[in-house]
Formats: sequence, structure tokens, C-alpha cells
Amino acid sequence: MKKVAAFIILAFLSFTTISAADAPPASIHLELGKDTLAVAEPVYVKATIANNMEKDLIINTGHMFDIHNSSRFTLFLITPIGEEWPFVGRRGSVHTTYSPTDPLYFLLPPNERVTEEFFLYWTFIVPREYQDALEKLPSGNYKMFATYKVPGPDEVKNFVIHSDTVEFVFLPVRYKHLHAITQLGSLRDVLLWHASASKGRPILEFLSKSETPYREAAWAELISWIQDPEEFKKEKALFDEVYPESQFDSFLLFSQFRIARRRNRTTEADSLLNLLEQETPSRDLILGLRSKLKLITEEERREE
Repeated sequence: MKKVAAFIILAFLSFTTISAADAPPASIHLELGKDTLAVAEPVYVKATIANNMEKDLIINTGHMFDIHNSSRFTLFLITPIGEEWPFVGRRGSVHTTYSPTDPLYFLLPPNERVTEEFFLYWTFIVPREYQDALEKLPSGNYKMFATYKVPGPDEVKNFVIHSDTVEFVFLPVRYKHLHAITQLGSLRDVLLWHASASKGRPILEFLSKSETPYREAAWAELISWIQDPEEFKKEKALFDEVYPESQFDSFLLFSQFRIARRRNRTTEADSLLNLLEQETPSRDLILGLRSKLKLITEEERREE
């Protein structure tokens, strides 16, 4: 994945204050799959938390960096004219009851890091006025940064990490891409609310066959929906011929691993896991499967 130029990592404490001379207990790094995009072209993001302390850092399990629920992780865009757009997550909330024995957190060892990766569709972050009209997004140089609220231990509980800042460019909109951009915008409800795949498939199939910059992401998304291992391999081989160095390579590799594991194809799954580990050894999936992370409950977190 192509690395994007970054600024100095910043961090601050939202509820208490630390000395400017003190190193932050944790830092977060963002990496985008591409830094030059067509307007509203989906991008693949890696976000990595580093534990800078000499003791374990408590991190949420599940989707660590869930852009659909901004209670802990939030993305921000800075537009070419300096406006700041925060992603505010879903409207409303989902209430879930957890038992005291549920493993809601894991311990990140001292001086170690953990990475989560995710697909970023711009309808999830841009203001409402652009969600229904992605083609109106201003072209030019953008910046992106993220914040993450660390759940503990107590001395850093609710510590808000500010990531480094990455830059990317939205190219001017091209008239012949307008229909594809409109279709891309209509995917929002399907992807955000996990609606029936049958509603999103026609849109993705249209985009995957279009001669536009939006083809790559749509095709990768469709491949990830394939459940048959052999069909997956055939389609991925076709994809690789067209996009030999795709930003979505690790996304598809993980999808292939997941299918092999579900089908109890142990040898194939182990081989794919090794490839994933070579690419991103700090990925949460890898650390979990290699038993490098200790899970703890809310009660245990309070005792830390």
C-alpha cells in the first residue's frame, strides 16, 4: 500500500492535562491506499495505534476503528478552503447489553502496535449537502486526520489520540463519470445499514463494469461477497490482471482467508494467514489469531 506523507503526531488529553515534555501514552498513524483520487473515489485506509508506555494499553475489541459508530473513532476532513468536516456516525444509536464476562477489550503490550483496515466510502463522512450529490465535492488538496478515545487504563482513560495528518487530492469531476458518481452515492444506505445485498449488487455490478475510476472499489467489494472458494479465486485472478497493484489487495486477501477458514480448508487458510502477516504483522486479526493479545472484561479493565 502506498504511504502518504504525514505530519508530526499530535496527542492531547481531553479531561486532564499532561506536560508538553511527556511523551503521549499512545499515538495513531493513518495510511491511505492512494493519494490521488477521482472525486468521491473510495479509498482503503489503515489505522495503527502504537503503545508508547511501559505497561499494557487497553483497546476496544470488535471493530476498533468503526467509522459507523463514532463514539471512539472519528475521522475528519479538511477541505481545500480550510473547512473541517467531522464524521458523526449514524443518526440515533443502538443499545446493546453486555454481561460482565464479555471480553470487550484487549491488552496491547508495551511498545507494540495494532492495525485495523477499512474501506472508506465518502458518503459516510462528507456533509449532507454532498451525500446526495457527490459530484459537487470540491476538487483540490484535502487533509484527513482521526481521533481515538482510549478506554483505559485509568491514568489514560478517555485519553484522545490525534493521528498524524495525511494529504490527498480529489481531481476535478469529469462529465462522463456523473452517472457512476450518482450510483456510488446511492450505495450509502445499503452499506451503512447493512441492507439486503440484493439492493446493492446491481449498483456495484454497474460500477464494476464501467470504464471509470470507481470500477476498482466496486469490483473488489463484489468479490468479497463471493462465498465459493474456487469462484473467488477465478474472479480475483481476473481482478489482479486489471489491477496488479490494487490498494484493495489486503482486503481481498483477508476475504479469501475468511472463506478458506469457514470451509475448513486449513492448509489454504494457514498459507493466506502467513501472507497477511507478511504484509501487516500488526493487524488486529493477526495478533488475535497468533494469541498475542490478552482479552479482558469490563470488570478486569477497572482493576487494571
